[in-house]
Amino acid sequence: MDPDLKNLVESSEFQEYHKEQQDRPFNLFDVLGNADYEIRHSNVLAWLLDPGENHKLGNQFLRKFIDRLNEQADRVQAAPIPIPSSLEAGNVNVRRELYYADIVIFLEEAKLLLVIENKMVERSPESYEQVEGYEDRFRGEFRGYTVRSILLTASREGDTSKDKTIHVSWSDVHEIVESLHTEEQFNGNGDVRSFMGQYLDVVKRVAHPGVGDAYFKGLLEGYRPLLTRLCDAEEAERETTFMEVKARYRTTLGRLVKDFGRRPADLRSGVNSFLRDRKFGTMSRNSRNGREYWLYFWNDELNRINSDMNSAELLV
Repeated sequence: MDPDLKNLVESSEFQEYHKEQQDRPFNLFDVLGNADYEIRHSNVLAWLLDPGENHKLGNQFLRKFIDRLNEQADRVQAAPIPIPSSLEAGNVNVRRELYYADIVIFLEEAKLLLVIENKMVERSPESYEQVEGYEDRFRGEFRGYTVRSILLTASREGDTSKDKTIHVSWSDVHEIVESLHTEEQFNGNGDVRSFMGQYLDVVKRVAHPGVGDAYFKGLLEGYRPLLTRLCDAEEAERETTFMEVKARYRTTLGRLVKDFGRRPADLRSGVNSFLRDRKFGTMSRNSRNGREYWLYFWNDELNRINSDMNSAELLV
């Protein structure tokens, strides 16, 4: 066996990563490859927030979510969100990607608009700027409504100096879903309960990254030359190399090489150079688990065309 490959497979990082992969229960999001996709999480969250959807929760999730927002608003001494007397489906309209905002909730009775920007990574100053830009846009478009901006991130705490925006975390979402699951609110529909049980596991990974993510990052950093070589090899050569590894490790090794093959850092670097050559300003951030890289970019022309946004962003 290739000495470098032998060192990788026998390393403590690979053994722990393999164990974490083997112990992880079946999850449909993993099978579909959607566990880390921000857009999928926004879709599920919008579904839960809509009292008229087929989860049969009515307004329970929405009410708990607003309660959590008001707890966070109190921490930064921001004005609370008034809870309308009616949160029934006829008085609530949940929209996705309206004017680029991830989720927008119209509370018709109170003439209140909640604009939610979802980030699966830790909070950043740019995220606050983005959601504040959305708030300005919605105030101009919906003059009869009170607009409140909400930033949802993987960080447990928000920036206390940003009292204009209410920060809420994926830990909060996890706690709300877990409470509803524990209270057996999903029992009326077995399919929904099963789905939410799996989603609860995925949200927990966002809110509380496990040891598997740390070992994954360590493998990428410690065995980059080997992983690069395996990724660049012809398919037949790569499969022959995999056959040298014990059968029980082949799937884990294949997953590791596939995830490495996305090379988000290299892609980010290439896009970064492309933009800078064209006089764009850029700034990047990494997620805690090392699997996502955010690149922000801006210039005067972009701000002129999209006056409602301070910058654009790209997940690479």
